[in-house]
Amino acid sequence: MLDRHPYPLREMTGSRNYHTKTRNGCSNCKRRRVRCNLQAPRCKHCERRGDECDYQYLSSPLPASHALEPARSQSDAVTRWSNPSPLPSQNVEPIQLLSNFVTRTATTLAWFSDTRWTWEVEVPLHAENNAFLRHALLATSALHICFLQPPNPSEYHLAAYRNCREATLLFRSTVTKITRENCIAVLAFSLLISVFQLGIIRSPANTTPEETSSQLIHALSALRGAWSLIGQLHSHLAQSPVSGLFSQRRHFKFEPLDENHRQAFERLESLNSLSSAPLEIRTSRAEAIRLLRSWFSATSGSPSTWLHLVYWPSSLPEEYISLLKENDPISLVIFCHWSVGIGRGSQKWFLAGWAEQTIDLTVRLLGPEWHPALEWPRKMR
Repeated sequence: MLDRHPYPLREMTGSRNYHTKTRNGCSNCKRRRVRCNLQAPRCKHCERRGDECDYQYLSSPLPASHALEPARSQSDAVTRWSNPSPLPSQNVEPIQLLSNFVTRTATTLAWFSDTRWTWEVEVPLHAENNAFLRHALLATSALHICFLQPPNPSEYHLAAYRNCREATLLFRSTVTKITRENCIAVLAFSLLISVFQLGIIRSPANTTPEETSSQLIHALSALRGAWSLIGQLHSHLAQSPVSGLFSQRRHFKFEPLDENHRQAFERLESLNSLSSAPLEIRTSRAEAIRLLRSWFSATSGSPSTWLHLVYWPSSLPEEYISLLKENDPISLVIFCHWSVGIGRGSQKWFLAGWAEQTIDLTVRLLGPEWHPALEWPRKMR
């Protein structure tokens, strides 16, 4: 533990305004050739005119948990790939997205070779009869195509947003009880939505610190929600064909931290303990740091299973999540350390750029006086 506080203690920053020049905007503003303020759920011009705005598909965070009520009929949600439910202004064909998912995206979602068939065969099979999973699959495929840099990325971004929105609405309205029949679809849905929220951080729509910060919180909430659903699914999944997705508990091998990581955590602990924040805030941060130290020890600083990915977010106290939403400086610094762990050296496209986005956001929000506190994440990203 350090003897003296190494960083300035400005506990909460005031609001700061940023102006960012951008060529992005909703389709209505582009068509009318007016400047779009990129504000979800509807930009200023769409709000004034009462138009449907593309940004409504960015604004709704996914459920951190899903309350299940007595079962209702799901017959209305059952459709086949040959007759997909239409989406407004959808220029990308669902069959194209399905083909891309099966041939390219599915492989990227498997952490182990023996689980590839789950994504290539089992998940598309269950998507045929579960509309919420079908749209989550299409959203993830469209987002993956964006990562591959197509000539018309805006069309695929919009397809990704709209399919994700549709998937979430259908899930909330049709899944009222977890059963042996729908457990695989629910599991796949929760993981695909997590992938979407992790990957969408690179979207050109996230042009301001406020938008990027909101998207980071959505991703964290999606991972927490995935773990919440997995807990409810456990008894059904244990006997299912996809049980291997979460059977890699053997990969949690806790190893001592190396000197580099040990010193980084000592600085984090000192930063928090010497803070002038109330005890309850310091306690919440301390718990997040303790859990993060455990995560780095268990994963060697980089996730290699789905359990690794959801482990830290699902363990965090609600008080720490609230601090993140308030842009508490030290909580953001802690979050940057985790972002380095999941993003640095990752071969997963949906984790690419995570460390850079998080650290750049934090630097913009907190200002240069917090650069010393971010020295380790900035060096390691």
